[in-house]
Amino acid sequence: MYLITLGFASWCLNKLINRQTHHPSFGGNGATEFFLEFAILASVLGIVSKFAGGNHLRAWRNDSLAAAGSSSLVAWAVTVLAFG
Repeated sequence: MYLITLGFASWCLNKLINRQTHHPSFGGNGATEFFLEFAILASVLGIVSKFAGGNHLRAWRNDSLAAAGSSSLVAWAVTVLAFG
């Protein structure tokens, strides 16, 4: 899910920056740019938390659990923020 969201939000932000949107509702809202930026941030943090969780499954120690838990909590919070 995070990879698809990262790709789509990056593509949309690129189109918005280059002013290549010909549909009036796509770039007309002032919050669109912020929504896309938070979606990209949430996607990157989600992907990083998946790597931390995989590292915890490999190592299975208390310190790796703390890293995986904290990164997943931050990724979840930013994902909720990106939902609006």
